[in-house]
Amino acid sequence: MTTSVYDTAWVAMVAKPQAENDSNATRWLFPRSFQAILRSQMPDGGFGEYDTTVDQILNTSAALLAFLRYEANPSFTGCDPVLDMRERIRRGKDYLNNKLQGWNLKDTDHVGFEILVPKLLTMLQAEGLDLNFPDLQYLMLLKNRKLGTLSPTILYKQKKTTLLHSLETFIGDIEFDKVGFHLTNGSMMASPSSTAAYLMNCSTWDDEAENYLDFVVSVGDGAVPSAFPINVFEITWVISTFLEAGLRPEVLGQGHITRLSLFLKTELEKNSGILGFSPGVLPDVDDTAKSILCLNLLDLPFSCKKMIEVFEGRTHFRTYVSESTESFSANCNVLMALLTSPRSSQYVCQIEKALDFVCSKWYDGNWKDKWNLERQYPMMLLSQVAVTVFEMWGAQAPTGLLLRLLHERIPLMTLQIVIQTLSGQDSAGSWKTSPEITSYSILTLRKLVGLPWMDHIRYKIEAAIDLGINFIKEEETNWGKPALVWVEKVTYGSAMLSSTYCLAAIQPSCPRASEDETREYFPGMGDKLRNYVRLFSALPILTKEPIWRLSSSILEGLMLTPILDKRRSELHIFPRQGNTTPGYLQYIPFTWAMCNNSTHFGMSTKAIVEMMVVSMLNFEVDKYLEDVTADNPSSFLFDSLRITIRQVFDERHGHIGTGDYEREGKRRKLFTTEPLPTKVGVVDSPVSHRTNMTNLKGILSQFVSWVLEHPDVGEDNFRLQKLDRSSRSAKRIMGVGTYFGWVRTNHTSCPYSFEFFFRCVVSPPGVDYFSTARARYIGQDLCCHLATMWRQYNDYGSMDRDLLEQNLNSVDFPEFLDKQTGPTSEISMVDLAEKRQVASKQLLEIALYERQCLELAVAQVQQDVKLRAWRSLQVFIKVTDIYGQIYIVKDINRNSRDGEKPSATVPSI
Repeated sequence: MTTSVYDTAWVAMVAKPQAENDSNATRWLFPRSFQAILRSQMPDGGFGEYDTTVDQILNTSAALLAFLRYEANPSFTGCDPVLDMRERIRRGKDYLNNKLQGWNLKDTDHVGFEILVPKLLTMLQAEGLDLNFPDLQYLMLLKNRKLGTLSPTILYKQKKTTLLHSLETFIGDIEFDKVGFHLTNGSMMASPSSTAAYLMNCSTWDDEAENYLDFVVSVGDGAVPSAFPINVFEITWVISTFLEAGLRPEVLGQGHITRLSLFLKTELEKNSGILGFSPGVLPDVDDTAKSILCLNLLDLPFSCKKMIEVFEGRTHFRTYVSESTESFSANCNVLMALLTSPRSSQYVCQIEKALDFVCSKWYDGNWKDKWNLERQYPMMLLSQVAVTVFEMWGAQAPTGLLLRLLHERIPLMTLQIVIQTLSGQDSAGSWKTSPEITSYSILTLRKLVGLPWMDHIRYKIEAAIDLGINFIKEEETNWGKPALVWVEKVTYGSAMLSSTYCLAAIQPSCPRASEDETREYFPGMGDKLRNYVRLFSALPILTKEPIWRLSSSILEGLMLTPILDKRRSELHIFPRQGNTTPGYLQYIPFTWAMCNNSTHFGMSTKAIVEMMVVSMLNFEVDKYLEDVTADNPSSFLFDSLRITIRQVFDERHGHIGTGDYEREGKRRKLFTTEPLPTKVGVVDSPVSHRTNMTNLKGILSQFVSWVLEHPDVGEDNFRLQKLDRSSRSAKRIMGVGTYFGWVRTNHTSCPYSFEFFFRCVVSPPGVDYFSTARARYIGQDLCCHLATMWRQYNDYGSMDRDLLEQNLNSVDFPEFLDKQTGPTSEISMVDLAEKRQVASKQLLEIALYERQCLELAVAQVQQDVKLRAWRSLQVFIKVTDIYGQIYIVKDINRNSRDGEKPSATVPSI
């Protein structure tokens, strides 16, 4: 384990009272640790090379506290004076203050930070360093929430708790003399910082604790790690990684493996079947599961009964009994222990629970791990679980839930993992230029390449594996330079684990699945993929998209289509005509999957599905309102439809529209044969609760405005149909008006969908991604340009059909035709067609202008929103853009009521 500035600073603050020349004196006990802190300070004032803000804050705060303590106690012996101490303190303070000012706690998910940082800030304040920052009150709220249900006196009891690992947070709150009995081999839960805090605050000097710290300091030339020893953790992670990679005990050294397995078995038996990261420390499910996994893989099976008894929760397995936030990786490790047990059939309920947990976390996008910051690590573990489950049961799962997970979640999830993994590889074959992270990725791909649904991109996976292995081999001298991705109080790396993963990754690959297996899972997949690839690769926006990812996104869309079809059946908002699945329903999953995959995966599967439903409902609104007025259109009917729409929404959601319903009530009789649906999918969506009622009403208001545009458009078309084709003109049916004014009205669902997307789908509850006036203004302007551009693409693609069906089109406006043609009554149909071709070019030029405005707005809004919001925004824009471009390439809406007449709109957001 790499050393930690945080823990080293705490050890450096230990001072021991002693007698010198018959007078009392105090000596700094570990001056080498203080020198290590001095060496770690960077020119900018920070300490150590750490990437995460919370690491930088913790390390700098602890180091500053040590500096202030040394400066405040010049009479202490054992350490030479530091001549530039004031300057070091000033730089450290400026650096810390800068980090605190920009710290966003809502994006911080680091174990224990909510109690560690407040204590350091309190202690710095006692030393005269008062720091204030925007999220201070929220930090204190998190601290109180964490400790509110805990009494510090729990530390006086025999039962061990994770709090023992962080006793420094209880300085001033507990009597340290009452916790000394918790020492194990001289340490407080193997933590140098916690042990140092104990030694500094107990009234009677503890030689055992001093000896522990002295040993740890001597190993690292003054610098210490966040935990020591961690031998169970290291042994189990190394052995299980090698064995899962196919290395046999005889290759690893049978004698060594025998001794290590005996050690694990003995420790498990000594502790009744559960184990911590080192003998004597608090047991956890991670090290317990890994220990059992090692023994299972070595054909020395060990019972999972005690692990289940102690750590099983209602919905998942807890890392520690008192855990407040769940661990994704811990549940993957538990699954591997259960699945490799020769008695796995006895643990079906627990396997089902843990598998449903990790699959749901992946689906929701909440699969970031608490013990490893690198996203590729949990993907690697999940791949191992998915393949093991698939190989064990396939289509013969013992329960309904397991069968559903095997058929619906695991194929989709594993394909998404492969797409994300392949997308992260650079041209040199590495992931983030790190041998360790590259090894995570290679192990992931090697595990998944044999699945039957990977056949279409197996060539790409195998090429990526070969390229990655070459990189790892070339970087062999750097295997011992680990990535700082593992999480303790601060992040750390492990040279041992890094080398282990690198060695495991370069082992031979697994055999591929047969083509028969592929066809069995997705019949006809090959032909569908080829047809859709031809269509989508023709779109300008996708010309640079690699074919492997394009085809994989289409396959992902095929896997998502049954989910959308199921949601459509469950909602059942609009009347069904037959049992066939509409053709447009397939395009919606493709577009959302493709856009997400090509824009850095800004959306979770759950968010994709919610927006697929929105796209579907938007199409069905268009289709329904077209059909309900198609048979006998009249001005009377369109007026009645407006009144009905307002009344339906006002009755269900409060006053939104206007109108004298009682006076106009008779007009509703027109719709008694086919009543207007009263269920609003976007409002009834399971994600609508993520925003407040004010925002939800705003979304609904925009939705109603869009729905009310349909009677207006229908009435315009109705008037146009009364004219001779040679006389068609927007001016003739609408009076004096400009094209600009018309095209900027709410013709599309884009504005309300944009609000719903950011308020309810991708933003965490209570978070506003467009929080400033500038961001909000530019965001709305961006949406306006996007909606207008989409409408213009739509009209360009449907010019011929609109002319045939007498639907109003952009090119019917005087700006496009009148000045070129003279009196419209004198135009022949041939001339009209020629002039409309000229007009179509102008329409595309205007659409290009809208695109340029959109790109400017995008560049501006990127400055005002966070990365997560920016990635989500890119997906939304690209989906809308693709729908417009699809319309130009191919009319995909040929599923109308009579089976011949195509719908007037493409599936829209």
